[in-house]
Amino acid sequence: MKPIVLSALVSLVAAVPVHAAESPFEWKVPEGWKMTVDEKVQFHTFKIQEGGVMMFSQWPAPTKPAEISKTVKDMARRFPELVKAKGVKLKKDEATAGEIKGVLFEGSFALFEMEFPKDYVQTMYMVHDGKGGVFNGQFTGKMADWAKGLEMLKTAKAK
Repeated sequence: MKPIVLSALVSLVAAVPVHAAESPFEWKVPEGWKMTVDEKVQFHTFKIQEGGVMMFSQWPAPTKPAEISKTVKDMARRFPELVKAKGVKLKKDEATAGEIKGVLFEGSFALFEMEFPKDYVQTMYMVHDGKGGVFNGQFTGKMADWAKGLEMLKTAKAK
């Protein structure tokens, strides 16, 4: 059941129709990762060759930068209940919280360690660009790849 849930999450991303476009951001995409951008909604997908995916998009709700940390905490508080209903087991119900402070983006993330697949994490994050743009995303994959994704967020620049 557990592998099916993870595959369903990744398949859902794979099913998003992509209308190839350029990103308005300069990303240092890690080796073995492939970025696609849907031009209609500026939805970025970073697929990891060895398994895993990272997503990034404009947050649709009006949100102030000062609200980001609370919003991520609220999402993280509800997350364990949502995934348990789908049969996913987490190592613990509490997230590891962190801050993102980069060249362009600043914000917060919440990271959950998964029981299966081993060494996989689920991370949700939200950042702002200092110009009124608020973005959110999630990452599912190996902890070492989350470190690469976090570095990618920290080093991103506007074009």
